[in-house]
Amino acid sequence: MRRSTMTIVLALLVPLMLAGCPKKPKYPLCKNDKDCMEGETCVDGTCVQCQVDSDCPSGQACVEGVCGKDAGGGGEDEIAAGSVSSSVDECGLDTIFFDFDSSQLKPPAVAALKKVAECLIAKGAKNITIVGHCDPRGTEEYNMGLGLERANTIKKFLVTYGIAEEEMVVYSKGEEDAEGTDEEGWKKDRKGEFE
Repeated sequence: MRRSTMTIVLALLVPLMLAGCPKKPKYPLCKNDKDCMEGETCVDGTCVQCQVDSDCPSGQACVEGVCGKDAGGGGEDEIAAGSVSSSVDECGLDTIFFDFDSSQLKPPAVAALKKVAECLIAKGAKNITIVGHCDPRGTEEYNMGLGLERANTIKKFLVTYGIAEEEMVVYSKGEEDAEGTDEEGWKKDRKGEFE
């Protein structure tokens, strides 16, 4: 009797032990808000920046879960996402390139961003928009998420150097502007840009 009880218990426990702990979904997929980046929420299994326009900074609209340019246009005093203050233009902001399927900054990018941060601080730049891009490989949803990760990586770096977080807006274009057709071209598509 004991032996059969033990066999049943083991038969139930072994599959559970082999299954292990549930894995965190691959970004931008999510089960809850903890799976998303700071400032994002989990909606219908996908991390999003917004659900409605009021979730976005002034002058931006929520389009497919991402805060971006407001097609409606605001008042004259309002600076829309995608525009930059003149001091940002003066800093000669570099395009930051990334490796395939990565949002990690490479050493040349770190050096360039340090110079950018110093200039932005010296000029008192405001209304900085950072856009993440991807090459066309991967699903549209994945590339939107990866583009957002890349933009957020640049933003986080600049915050550590003293740029106020509230002065920066990030969004992703995913593969929307990708032009490459081979690895050489795709290298140029995997980037973060200042607009």
